[in-house]
Amino acid sequence: SDVCSSDLVAVREFEQNGCVGENARGLLQYLGSDWCVADRDTKNRAGYVVLTDNRDRRTIYEQLAEANGLGGSAMGRIREIFARQIHKKAWAGTPLEMPDGTWKRR
Repeated sequence: SDVCSSDLVAVREFEQNGCVGENARGLLQYLGSDWCVADRDTKNRAGYVVLTDNRDRRTIYEQLAEANGLGGSAMGRIREIFARQIHKKAWAGTPLEMPDGTWKRR
């Protein structure tokens, strides 16, 4: 399924306000109260965006593995490659998970 532009706008908004970050496994991650200073409704929306966006990303990763004849064991490698690309292209201010598990803003 195509990621609609309103989803991308929402992802960017939540990355900028610190509610959502890009983890080291090529997925969005909800960051919780340490980073996300927002009302409950905004936090709920951020959680929903993480769920739907990650569902789309997992589908893409699985299709890529299948199209290239790779087994499930390749999934970690695929996610790693995507995570690096996502981190490179992330907007300034986006929370990113470093390889050591710490989080920093780009």
